Amino acid sequence: MSCPAIIIIIIIIKADLFAETEGLLTAIQDQVILTRNYKKYILKQPDIEELCRRCEKESETIQHITTACEQLAPTEYVKRHDGLAKIIHQKLAEAAELIDDKIPYYK
Repeated sequence: MSCPAIIIIIIIIKADLFAETEGLLTAIQDQVILTRNYKKYILKQPDIEELCRRCEKESETIQHITTACEQLAPTEYVKRHDGLAKIIHQKLAEAAELIDDKIPYYK
């Protein structure tokens, strides 16, 4: 099992996720999100343009959207990183009994 898959399993078990969030993470991991690449090559819709809707430079795949799109890098990746760091920080603080109040990650 790959490292990202293990991280997703840990997050699902430990982070008190909503069922919808867990379902979305599973769909992303299984690469069954309706990206342009998925529509063109998996669903066999030949008239679909496969280039990314944001940067229009590379094929719109899960990998491209989550790690490589130059239009998303300056903003969305930083927000995602900071949000995940906040969750990890809170879980570590709870485990070390440094905080009493549990603040849900989605607030």
